Amino acid sequence: MLENKMISNLIKNFITKFPLWFFCGIIFLLSIYIRSLLDIGPDTGVYMDVGKKLSLGKEYYSEIFEINFPIMMWLYALQYKLSIAINISPILMSEIFVNCGGLISIFYASKNLKRSKIYENKTEYNLIIICFFLSFFLRPYGLHLSEFGTKSSYFLMFF
Repeated sequence: MLENKMISNLIKNFITKFPLWFFCGIIFLLSIYIRSLLDIGPDTGVYMDVGKKLSLGKEYYSEIFEINFPIMMWLYALQYKLSIAINISPILMSEIFVNCGGLISIFYASKNLKRSKIYENKTEYNLIIICFFLSFFLRPYGLHLSEFGTKSSYFLMFF
């Protein structure tokens, strides 16, 4: 009983001291849960297959043909090599890559916002960061079409 009370007090303290981290964490975990219920989309499957073939030594445009720019496919080749080295599923590695990339991207965006005048208004800053999390991790078309590890995710990360 005492442990449950301590845990609930710890959670309350965390929520009151770090509301931004709490809401962003909820969005992130909700996204992972929703995506775990879905199958990968057709584009993600094609990208993963082309990445696997590239990592196995096939040549782009002669043995493999894909209409997308080859740099994306090399990212999937790297993911495939890492999944084999770590001995986990390539699908799981793709999810890890996209989640980590999204978190790193939002982290750097928050660092840039801290140098601006927006940071002076904490409510505004927190809402912008929460919107970044919503727009990356819970974007409707990414979840609706089960296309989370595709060009749109990487474009959002890089730009």
